Amino acid sequence: MADIIKTNVPFLFKETSSGAIINTNKNALDAHKARKRKQQIKMQKVDQLENEIAQMKSQVKAQTQTLHEIQDVLVQLASRTR
Repeated sequence: MADIIKTNVPFLFKETSSGAIINTNKNALDAHKARKRKQQIKMQKVDQLENEIAQMKSQVKAQTQTLHEIQDVLVQLASRTR
């Protein structure tokens, strides 16, 4: 079984057979996990906003096309009445 020895840093230990450094600072781990969750939530919001913008762009494009069609019909009607 591998031996674990203390280092100069109170929350770091070294496993002797592999040389791995073990961090036992649970507060730092919890803070890291909280930051990661917060970042994931932000990214989900960004993704949602990007999807909403894409939908809005599609709707604007469709409405613009409809307006052009209406404009064409009005031009045709105006040319008939002259």
